[in-house]
Amino acid sequence: MRNNKFMMFQQPPINKDTIKSKVIPPFRTEPKPTEKSNNIKDQPWFRDVDRASATVSVERDGREGCFIVRPGRDCRKTPYSLTVYSNHKTYNLQIALRSESTYAIGTEKPNEQTFNNVVELISFFMKSSLKLAEGEGNVTLRGPP
Repeated sequence: MRNNKFMMFQQPPINKDTIKSKVIPPFRTEPKPTEKSNNIKDQPWFRDVDRASATVSVERDGREGCFIVRPGRDCRKTPYSLTVYSNHKTYNLQIALRSESTYAIGTEKPNEQTFNNVVELISFFMKSSLKLAEGEGNVTLRGPP
């Protein structure tokens, strides 16, 4: 027998009759596209990060409309913030909880559009343009980095 660096071990033959196969489903970090979840933490665009980290992420991506929804500063009045990249700038917009338990962007305005939850709000602005700060134009949300 030669002196090998690697030793080989012979395994006993496998008896297919005694093996019980167990199928383990793959680990999922986000819902399938066909599933509709109103839980914000199930969404691919939600990140539990601070403002600085969200800004770095969307700027590094650099696509027009790239965005992240993250926890806001005041969990009662502005529970979430929207960090969005547009026109080579990053905007941080508050997602505010209104008195009637609906959500809207920014400070309360007369006849503003409100939504039952943040998922509906984001879905709407992925199809329609969102007004940025005064004089800064509009953006349609495209997706997370």
